[in-house]
Parts: sequence; C-alpha cells; structure tokens
Amino acid sequence: MVAMPDSAIRHTERLQAGRDEVFDAWTDPAKLALWFAPSSDYVIRSVRAEARTGGTFCVELASPDGSIGRIEGTYREVARPERLSFTSRLLWGDEVAEDGADEPVVTIELTDRDGATDLSLVHEGLVVPEMRKAFEQAWYGCLSRIPAAFDGALTRFSQRVTRSPRCRSSFGGFWVDFENAFDRIRGKEELGLLTAEDAALFRQWNERGFVVLPGAVDATEIEALSADVERAWGTPDSELEVESFENGQRVFRRVDPRYRSFPHKVLDLHGHSEAARGAIFAPSISRFLSQLFERPPMAFQSLLFDVGTEQDLHQDTAYVLVSSPMEFVGCWIALEDVREGSGELHYYEGSHRIPEYVWPGGARAKPYDYRDEREFLAWVRDKPRELGLPLTRFLPKKGDALIWHADLVHGGSPRVHPQLTRKSFVTHFCPVDVDPEWFGTTDHSKKLDCGPARYYCYRRKHSAE
Repeated sequence: MVAMPDSAIRHTERLQAGRDEVFDAWTDPAKLALWFAPSSDYVIRSVRAEARTGGTFCVELASPDGSIGRIEGTYREVARPERLSFTSRLLWGDEVAEDGADEPVVTIELTDRDGATDLSLVHEGLVVPEMRKAFEQAWYGCLSRIPAAFDGALTRFSQRVTRSPRCRSSFGGFWVDFENAFDRIRGKEELGLLTAEDAALFRQWNERGFVVLPGAVDATEIEALSADVERAWGTPDSELEVESFENGQRVFRRVDPRYRSFPHKVLDLHGHSEAARGAIFAPSISRFLSQLFERPPMAFQSLLFDVGTEQDLHQDTAYVLVSSPMEFVGCWIALEDVREGSGELHYYEGSHRIPEYVWPGGARAKPYDYRDEREFLAWVRDKPRELGLPLTRFLPKKGDALIWHADLVHGGSPRVHPQLTRKSFVTHFCPVDVDPEWFGTTDHSKKLDCGPARYYCYRRKHSAE
C-alpha cells in the first residue's frame, strides 16, 4: 500500500473469486464478520449492514487489550457488483461522531478478470498522517483475511488441490472399491504385482462384485473335507453347532444326525477341521484374497450346507459384522455339481454398487434388537431391478469357488426339486488386522496361524442339547 500526497490510501489486488462473491463479502453481515478486522487478535462482536444507498453499517470490535471500538458509516453508492462507496469512521469506547465533521470515504471498484476479480480500494480524507498509516496497516490485515468469505472460491480451490480418490462406500472398502480402481489395477499390473489374469479378475470384481475361480479346490481336498463332515455328523461335538429354523425361529444345537434331514447350517467347521482349512485356503483363493486385502487373509466364519436355504436376497453387510464394515468377503465352494432347481445361489450382478442402505443409528449392520427387516429387504430387492441388473443363478461344478463383495445382493433361489442336495461350504474372510464384532462379546479362539500368511479364528460354542 502507498500513502498518496492527496491524503488517500489506494490499493489494488486480484482476488480468486467472482465479483458477486467479493461484493457479498463487503455487504453481507455474516461474511463481513469473517474478515473485517485488522488481524485475528481482534474479535468481531457484531455486524450490522444495510447495503443500500443511504443505509448504514456498524462493525463492533474488541481489541487485543480488551477495549471496544466500532467502525460505522453510511452507504453512498451501492451498484452491484461493480462499485460500492461508503463513509467510514472509527470510534472507541463511548466516543461519538462529531456532527458536520468531514468523514473519510471508502470506494470499492470491482472488475471481472475471467472469473477472478480485480479490486480497487481508495480511502480518501485521511488528513492526519498517523491515522493514514494506521489505516494502511488495518486494510492490509483485513484484505489478507477476505478470502475467508469466499465460500464458492474456497470450495473450488479445495476441489483443485484435493485429489484423494473416493471410495464407493462412505464406510470404506478395499483398494479396488476406490473411484480410481482401474488406474490402480493397471499400475499393479505394470509393477508386476498382478498378472494379466489377475488384473482381469479385479476388473470383473469392480464391475460385477464377484469372481468365479473354476476348479479352485481339487478333488482330493473336497474328499478330505467331505470325510471330516461325515465324521462330524457321526461324532457329536459340543464345540460344533448346527443352526436350523423351527416355527420361524433360529435354533442352535450340537451337531447330531437327527437334524441332518432338515435345512440347516453347520457352523464354523473351519475351526475344527484341518481339511476344511485346506479347502478354503486353496492356492487360487488365497492368492486372490491376499491381493484384494493387501495383507494376510483370516477366515472368521464358515457355514456348511447340504441343501439350499431359500434365504431372502440380502447384503452380508447387514448381518456379518467386523470392525471395518466393508473389509470382508464371502467365499462359496461347491462340494458337488450344483443342479438347477436345487435352491442354487443367485445374485444380482453389479449390485454392490446400489445406493447404500443405512440402518437406524447410522450403521451398515442391522442392530441386534431391530427385528423389522422389511424395508431393508425391499431395498435390496428393488434397487437392482430399478437399475436393470441381471439376476444370475450359480450352477458350479464340484470344486468351483465364488468370491463375492460384502455388498453383493445374493440369496437362495427356490428349491424347485426338494430331493436335490446343494452341498457347499461358505466362508467369510477379512484381513488379519480386522476384528470380527463378536471378539468383544463372545468367547473365541485367538487369531491362529494355519500356514504362510493365512489365519483363522472361530467362536467357541456352549450350546444346549
């Protein structure tokens, strides 16, 4: 700033905001309160502004020493958004303006410069050199703070300099869930972290929400797992439970041959069977999970089925709870060739992209005591249809594996032929540093090592007869 011989202060600068935004900063009381003080040491106590010709304004300030002052004046010209002129006087304490005294005048002119604004300020009538010097410093401080009033300009600035990619879900996810997933896939492929085949799987994962690994588990492993299943049914174990439905209620009992003829799930066999762990950590499954998680995978829940469940279409995020809500997946292994009409698994391709359903309380998971699921089930049923997503039935061969996204909408199709079995083994996996929710509520194993970079854990059961 330069003090001129004509007793005026003149100042020009370019502001990265449109003229309307700059004009508002000078006339809107809420915006004046953000910057119209010489420094942050001053507290703006109140602002009143009637931005019209003949209107008045008053800004009350508390100085660093606690004294109270005010800047007040009258608008002489209000020509939006080009020009603003007003008288200005600074008064402290109980000081009152003298009647008839000449008042300094401030004139603001705004010129558009391709979306930016050139501001010209002229403060005339400062005949006392000390006062002129004080106002030079005051205007320098004020105009250094004026960008705080430019909401739109600050937002645009933030958008230019904040380039962090966003995740599809507001609750987080894996690297392939981010908006720059394809760039990351290409980068990992170029760095040799993914083969061309791996990259193709992750592109499918991003677009469709699942991958199929044909023949992931070989026949020997399937037979070993099936033998352990038979032994489990023949040798009831209080640490191995079966879940079934009776009169619409879930019932948990020890594994017993009496319950095998009813639709059921054997829970957490992976915690008691080395063969089960060998199957779920088959090389192609382990490879994909390790690449997806970018750290070792951990199996934390498993479900063994003999027949189809006809379960409603749903997303696992509502029922499978981990400390990082989106960092888990499901894996379905066919223990036999699945035939049409057996209650085969079905899913909406790409349904992991539907708008998120948030339960009361703001979580992705259903609160334990919240029994009314109708809105959720209608949401996951109708949203994929509205988007025209294909409903696919999974008819795998023995040993095939399907790995799906936590938000993929899936369920059990109707059992058209009840005599058909649909033997399968489902496991939920998360990264080893993520904790199942039941770690805080249920007796459980530690995180156990079952091979290089492979872990598992399970709940300990104490069921009734």
